[in-house]
This record gives sequence, structure tokens and C-alpha cells, in this order.
Amino acid sequence: MDRQLLSGDEAVALAALHVGVALGTGYPGTPSTEILEAFSELGGRAQWAPNEKVALEVGWAPRSETPGPWSR
Repeated sequence: MDRQLLSGDEAVALAALHVGVALGTGYPGTPSTEILEAFSELGGRAQWAPNEKVALEVGWAPRSETPGPWSR
């Protein structure tokens, strides 16, 4: 892997892609806005929500439909 000079936000977004995060959710004005923008620019699927509650619901839906260790 080549070395890259990244901001902290870009590093978090790239790490999320590398571990298989399928969807990033957030709302404008949150401190993590730049992370979600970087996630989208790097090819991740990003979804903006009007507030924290909706962002949580949008992010939770794909997880609850996917079988995994949490669905025992």
C-alpha cells in the first residue's frame, strides 16, 4: 500500500471503508460532517438525515435486516 497524507477525518472514513462499512449516516452540522463527506468522496454510501434520531434509524435498518452475531 502506498503512503498517503490524510486528515484525521479522511483516515476515519478510509478505515470505515476498509472494514466494510456499508452505509454512513449523519446530519449536517454534526462534528462528524467532514467524516461523512470524506466517506462519500472515497466511494462509500452516505445518507444525510434531518436530525440525530433519523440518522440512527437509517443506519440501524440495514444492520437489523442482515443476519449476524447480534441476531441470535
